[in-house]
Amino acid sequence: MTGVQTCALPIWAVALSEQLGTPSTIAVGRAKLSLGIIARDDSDYEEAEKLFSEAARILTKDPKAACGDDGGALLNLGYLADKQGRYQEAESYLLQAESAYESYYHNTPTRDFAKSHFQLAEVYRHMHRFDVAADQYQAGLQMFERVEGPRSRDAGNAAIGLAIVQGRLRDGSRGGDAALVDAQ
Repeated sequence: MTGVQTCALPIWAVALSEQLGTPSTIAVGRAKLSLGIIARDDSDYEEAEKLFSEAARILTKDPKAACGDDGGALLNLGYLADKQGRYQEAESYLLQAESAYESYYHNTPTRDFAKSHFQLAEVYRHMHRFDVAADQYQAGLQMFERVEGPRSRDAGNAAIGLAIVQGRLRDGSRGGDAALVDAQ
């Protein structure tokens, strides 16, 4: 048994007890999401990606019952893809996460919804798509300020990201493919 599995035994016990010995599909998806977070925090990105993929496959089948956890699995997959330089894949996951959060929370700001905007902004910044990155940073910043307050660390990080991409736009970086050509 791996360290991740040992740490997560209580999670599995809760999932199993929810259905008197037979875990519900959503409970299994949530357990896999929790195991993925543990693996990610332990820097075991391969295991984390596997677990987040399994969680997303399960949780996206019934988004209403997943209560936003489908977005969490997709958000984490986007984060890992971004970290590994797979930007188009990260963008796809993060757009799906935003859509899941919009559907579940009806545009009510939450920390996870704000994180999806922030992470998508980071992906667009890495892709040199500064115009759309600015929009995503702005959306994340506004949500972080409403949920955590204007002096929160997350709001500060979003404000810094926004300032960076606005500076790039003022300096003449057009974003998209043109920015990539300019950078070469």
